[in-house]
Amino acid sequence: MRFLSLVLILGFAGCGDTPAENDNEPRVDPEPAPIAHECVEFGDGNRPGDKIANATFQNCLGERVEVQSTCGQYPLKVLAISTVWCPACKSTLRSLTYDHQISRGAWDYIILVAQDAQRDNDVSLDECMAYAEELDADPAKVVIDPGFRGSISGGLIDNCGGGRISLPFMAILDGWDHTYEYSRGCGGSATNGYDSWRAAFLGEIYEE
Repeated sequence: MRFLSLVLILGFAGCGDTPAENDNEPRVDPEPAPIAHECVEFGDGNRPGDKIANATFQNCLGERVEVQSTCGQYPLKVLAISTVWCPACKSTLRSLTYDHQISRGAWDYIILVAQDAQRDNDVSLDECMAYAEELDADPAKVVIDPGFRGSISGGLIDNCGGGRISLPFMAILDGWDHTYEYSRGCGGSATNGYDSWRAAFLGEIYEE
């Protein structure tokens, strides 16, 4: 896991009235280096080991949110997919938001809440806000994904293969470049020597 490094460019101004090398060309001061990261706008795949593409959703506050908006700012990011009617999802995501709170925001998350093909109505802003409150989640980090069209059905991420959906779903992404490392769901992982996905995830956090 790589940490974000910020390169500082120091410009040295001349003293007194010393002219520039070419008085006909204006002096251009160097700009501060941008925050570096290696996220790829269109990604290079949607399976473990691939860099996940960017996508835009509406959060519970009615704001447009990009999946890559915090790329390069945290060591890890959890991308979670749920529905408002999934009881197991609520339990799992409450654990996620609790872990985030006790970590004091040392990592990032985004929760995509959807309705499946059997539900006629998409999630409203009011339903989204109520769901965020139930999870004790930041409503700015809970977004609406109608019919999973922006995530699994839309090809952003594939946890079961062939676009199949398994809930609750949570993927750990490398915060530096949004590489999809591993997930909970469809055999996705009691890995890294841990007995459960949550223990594996917390182990990743503590290693940072």
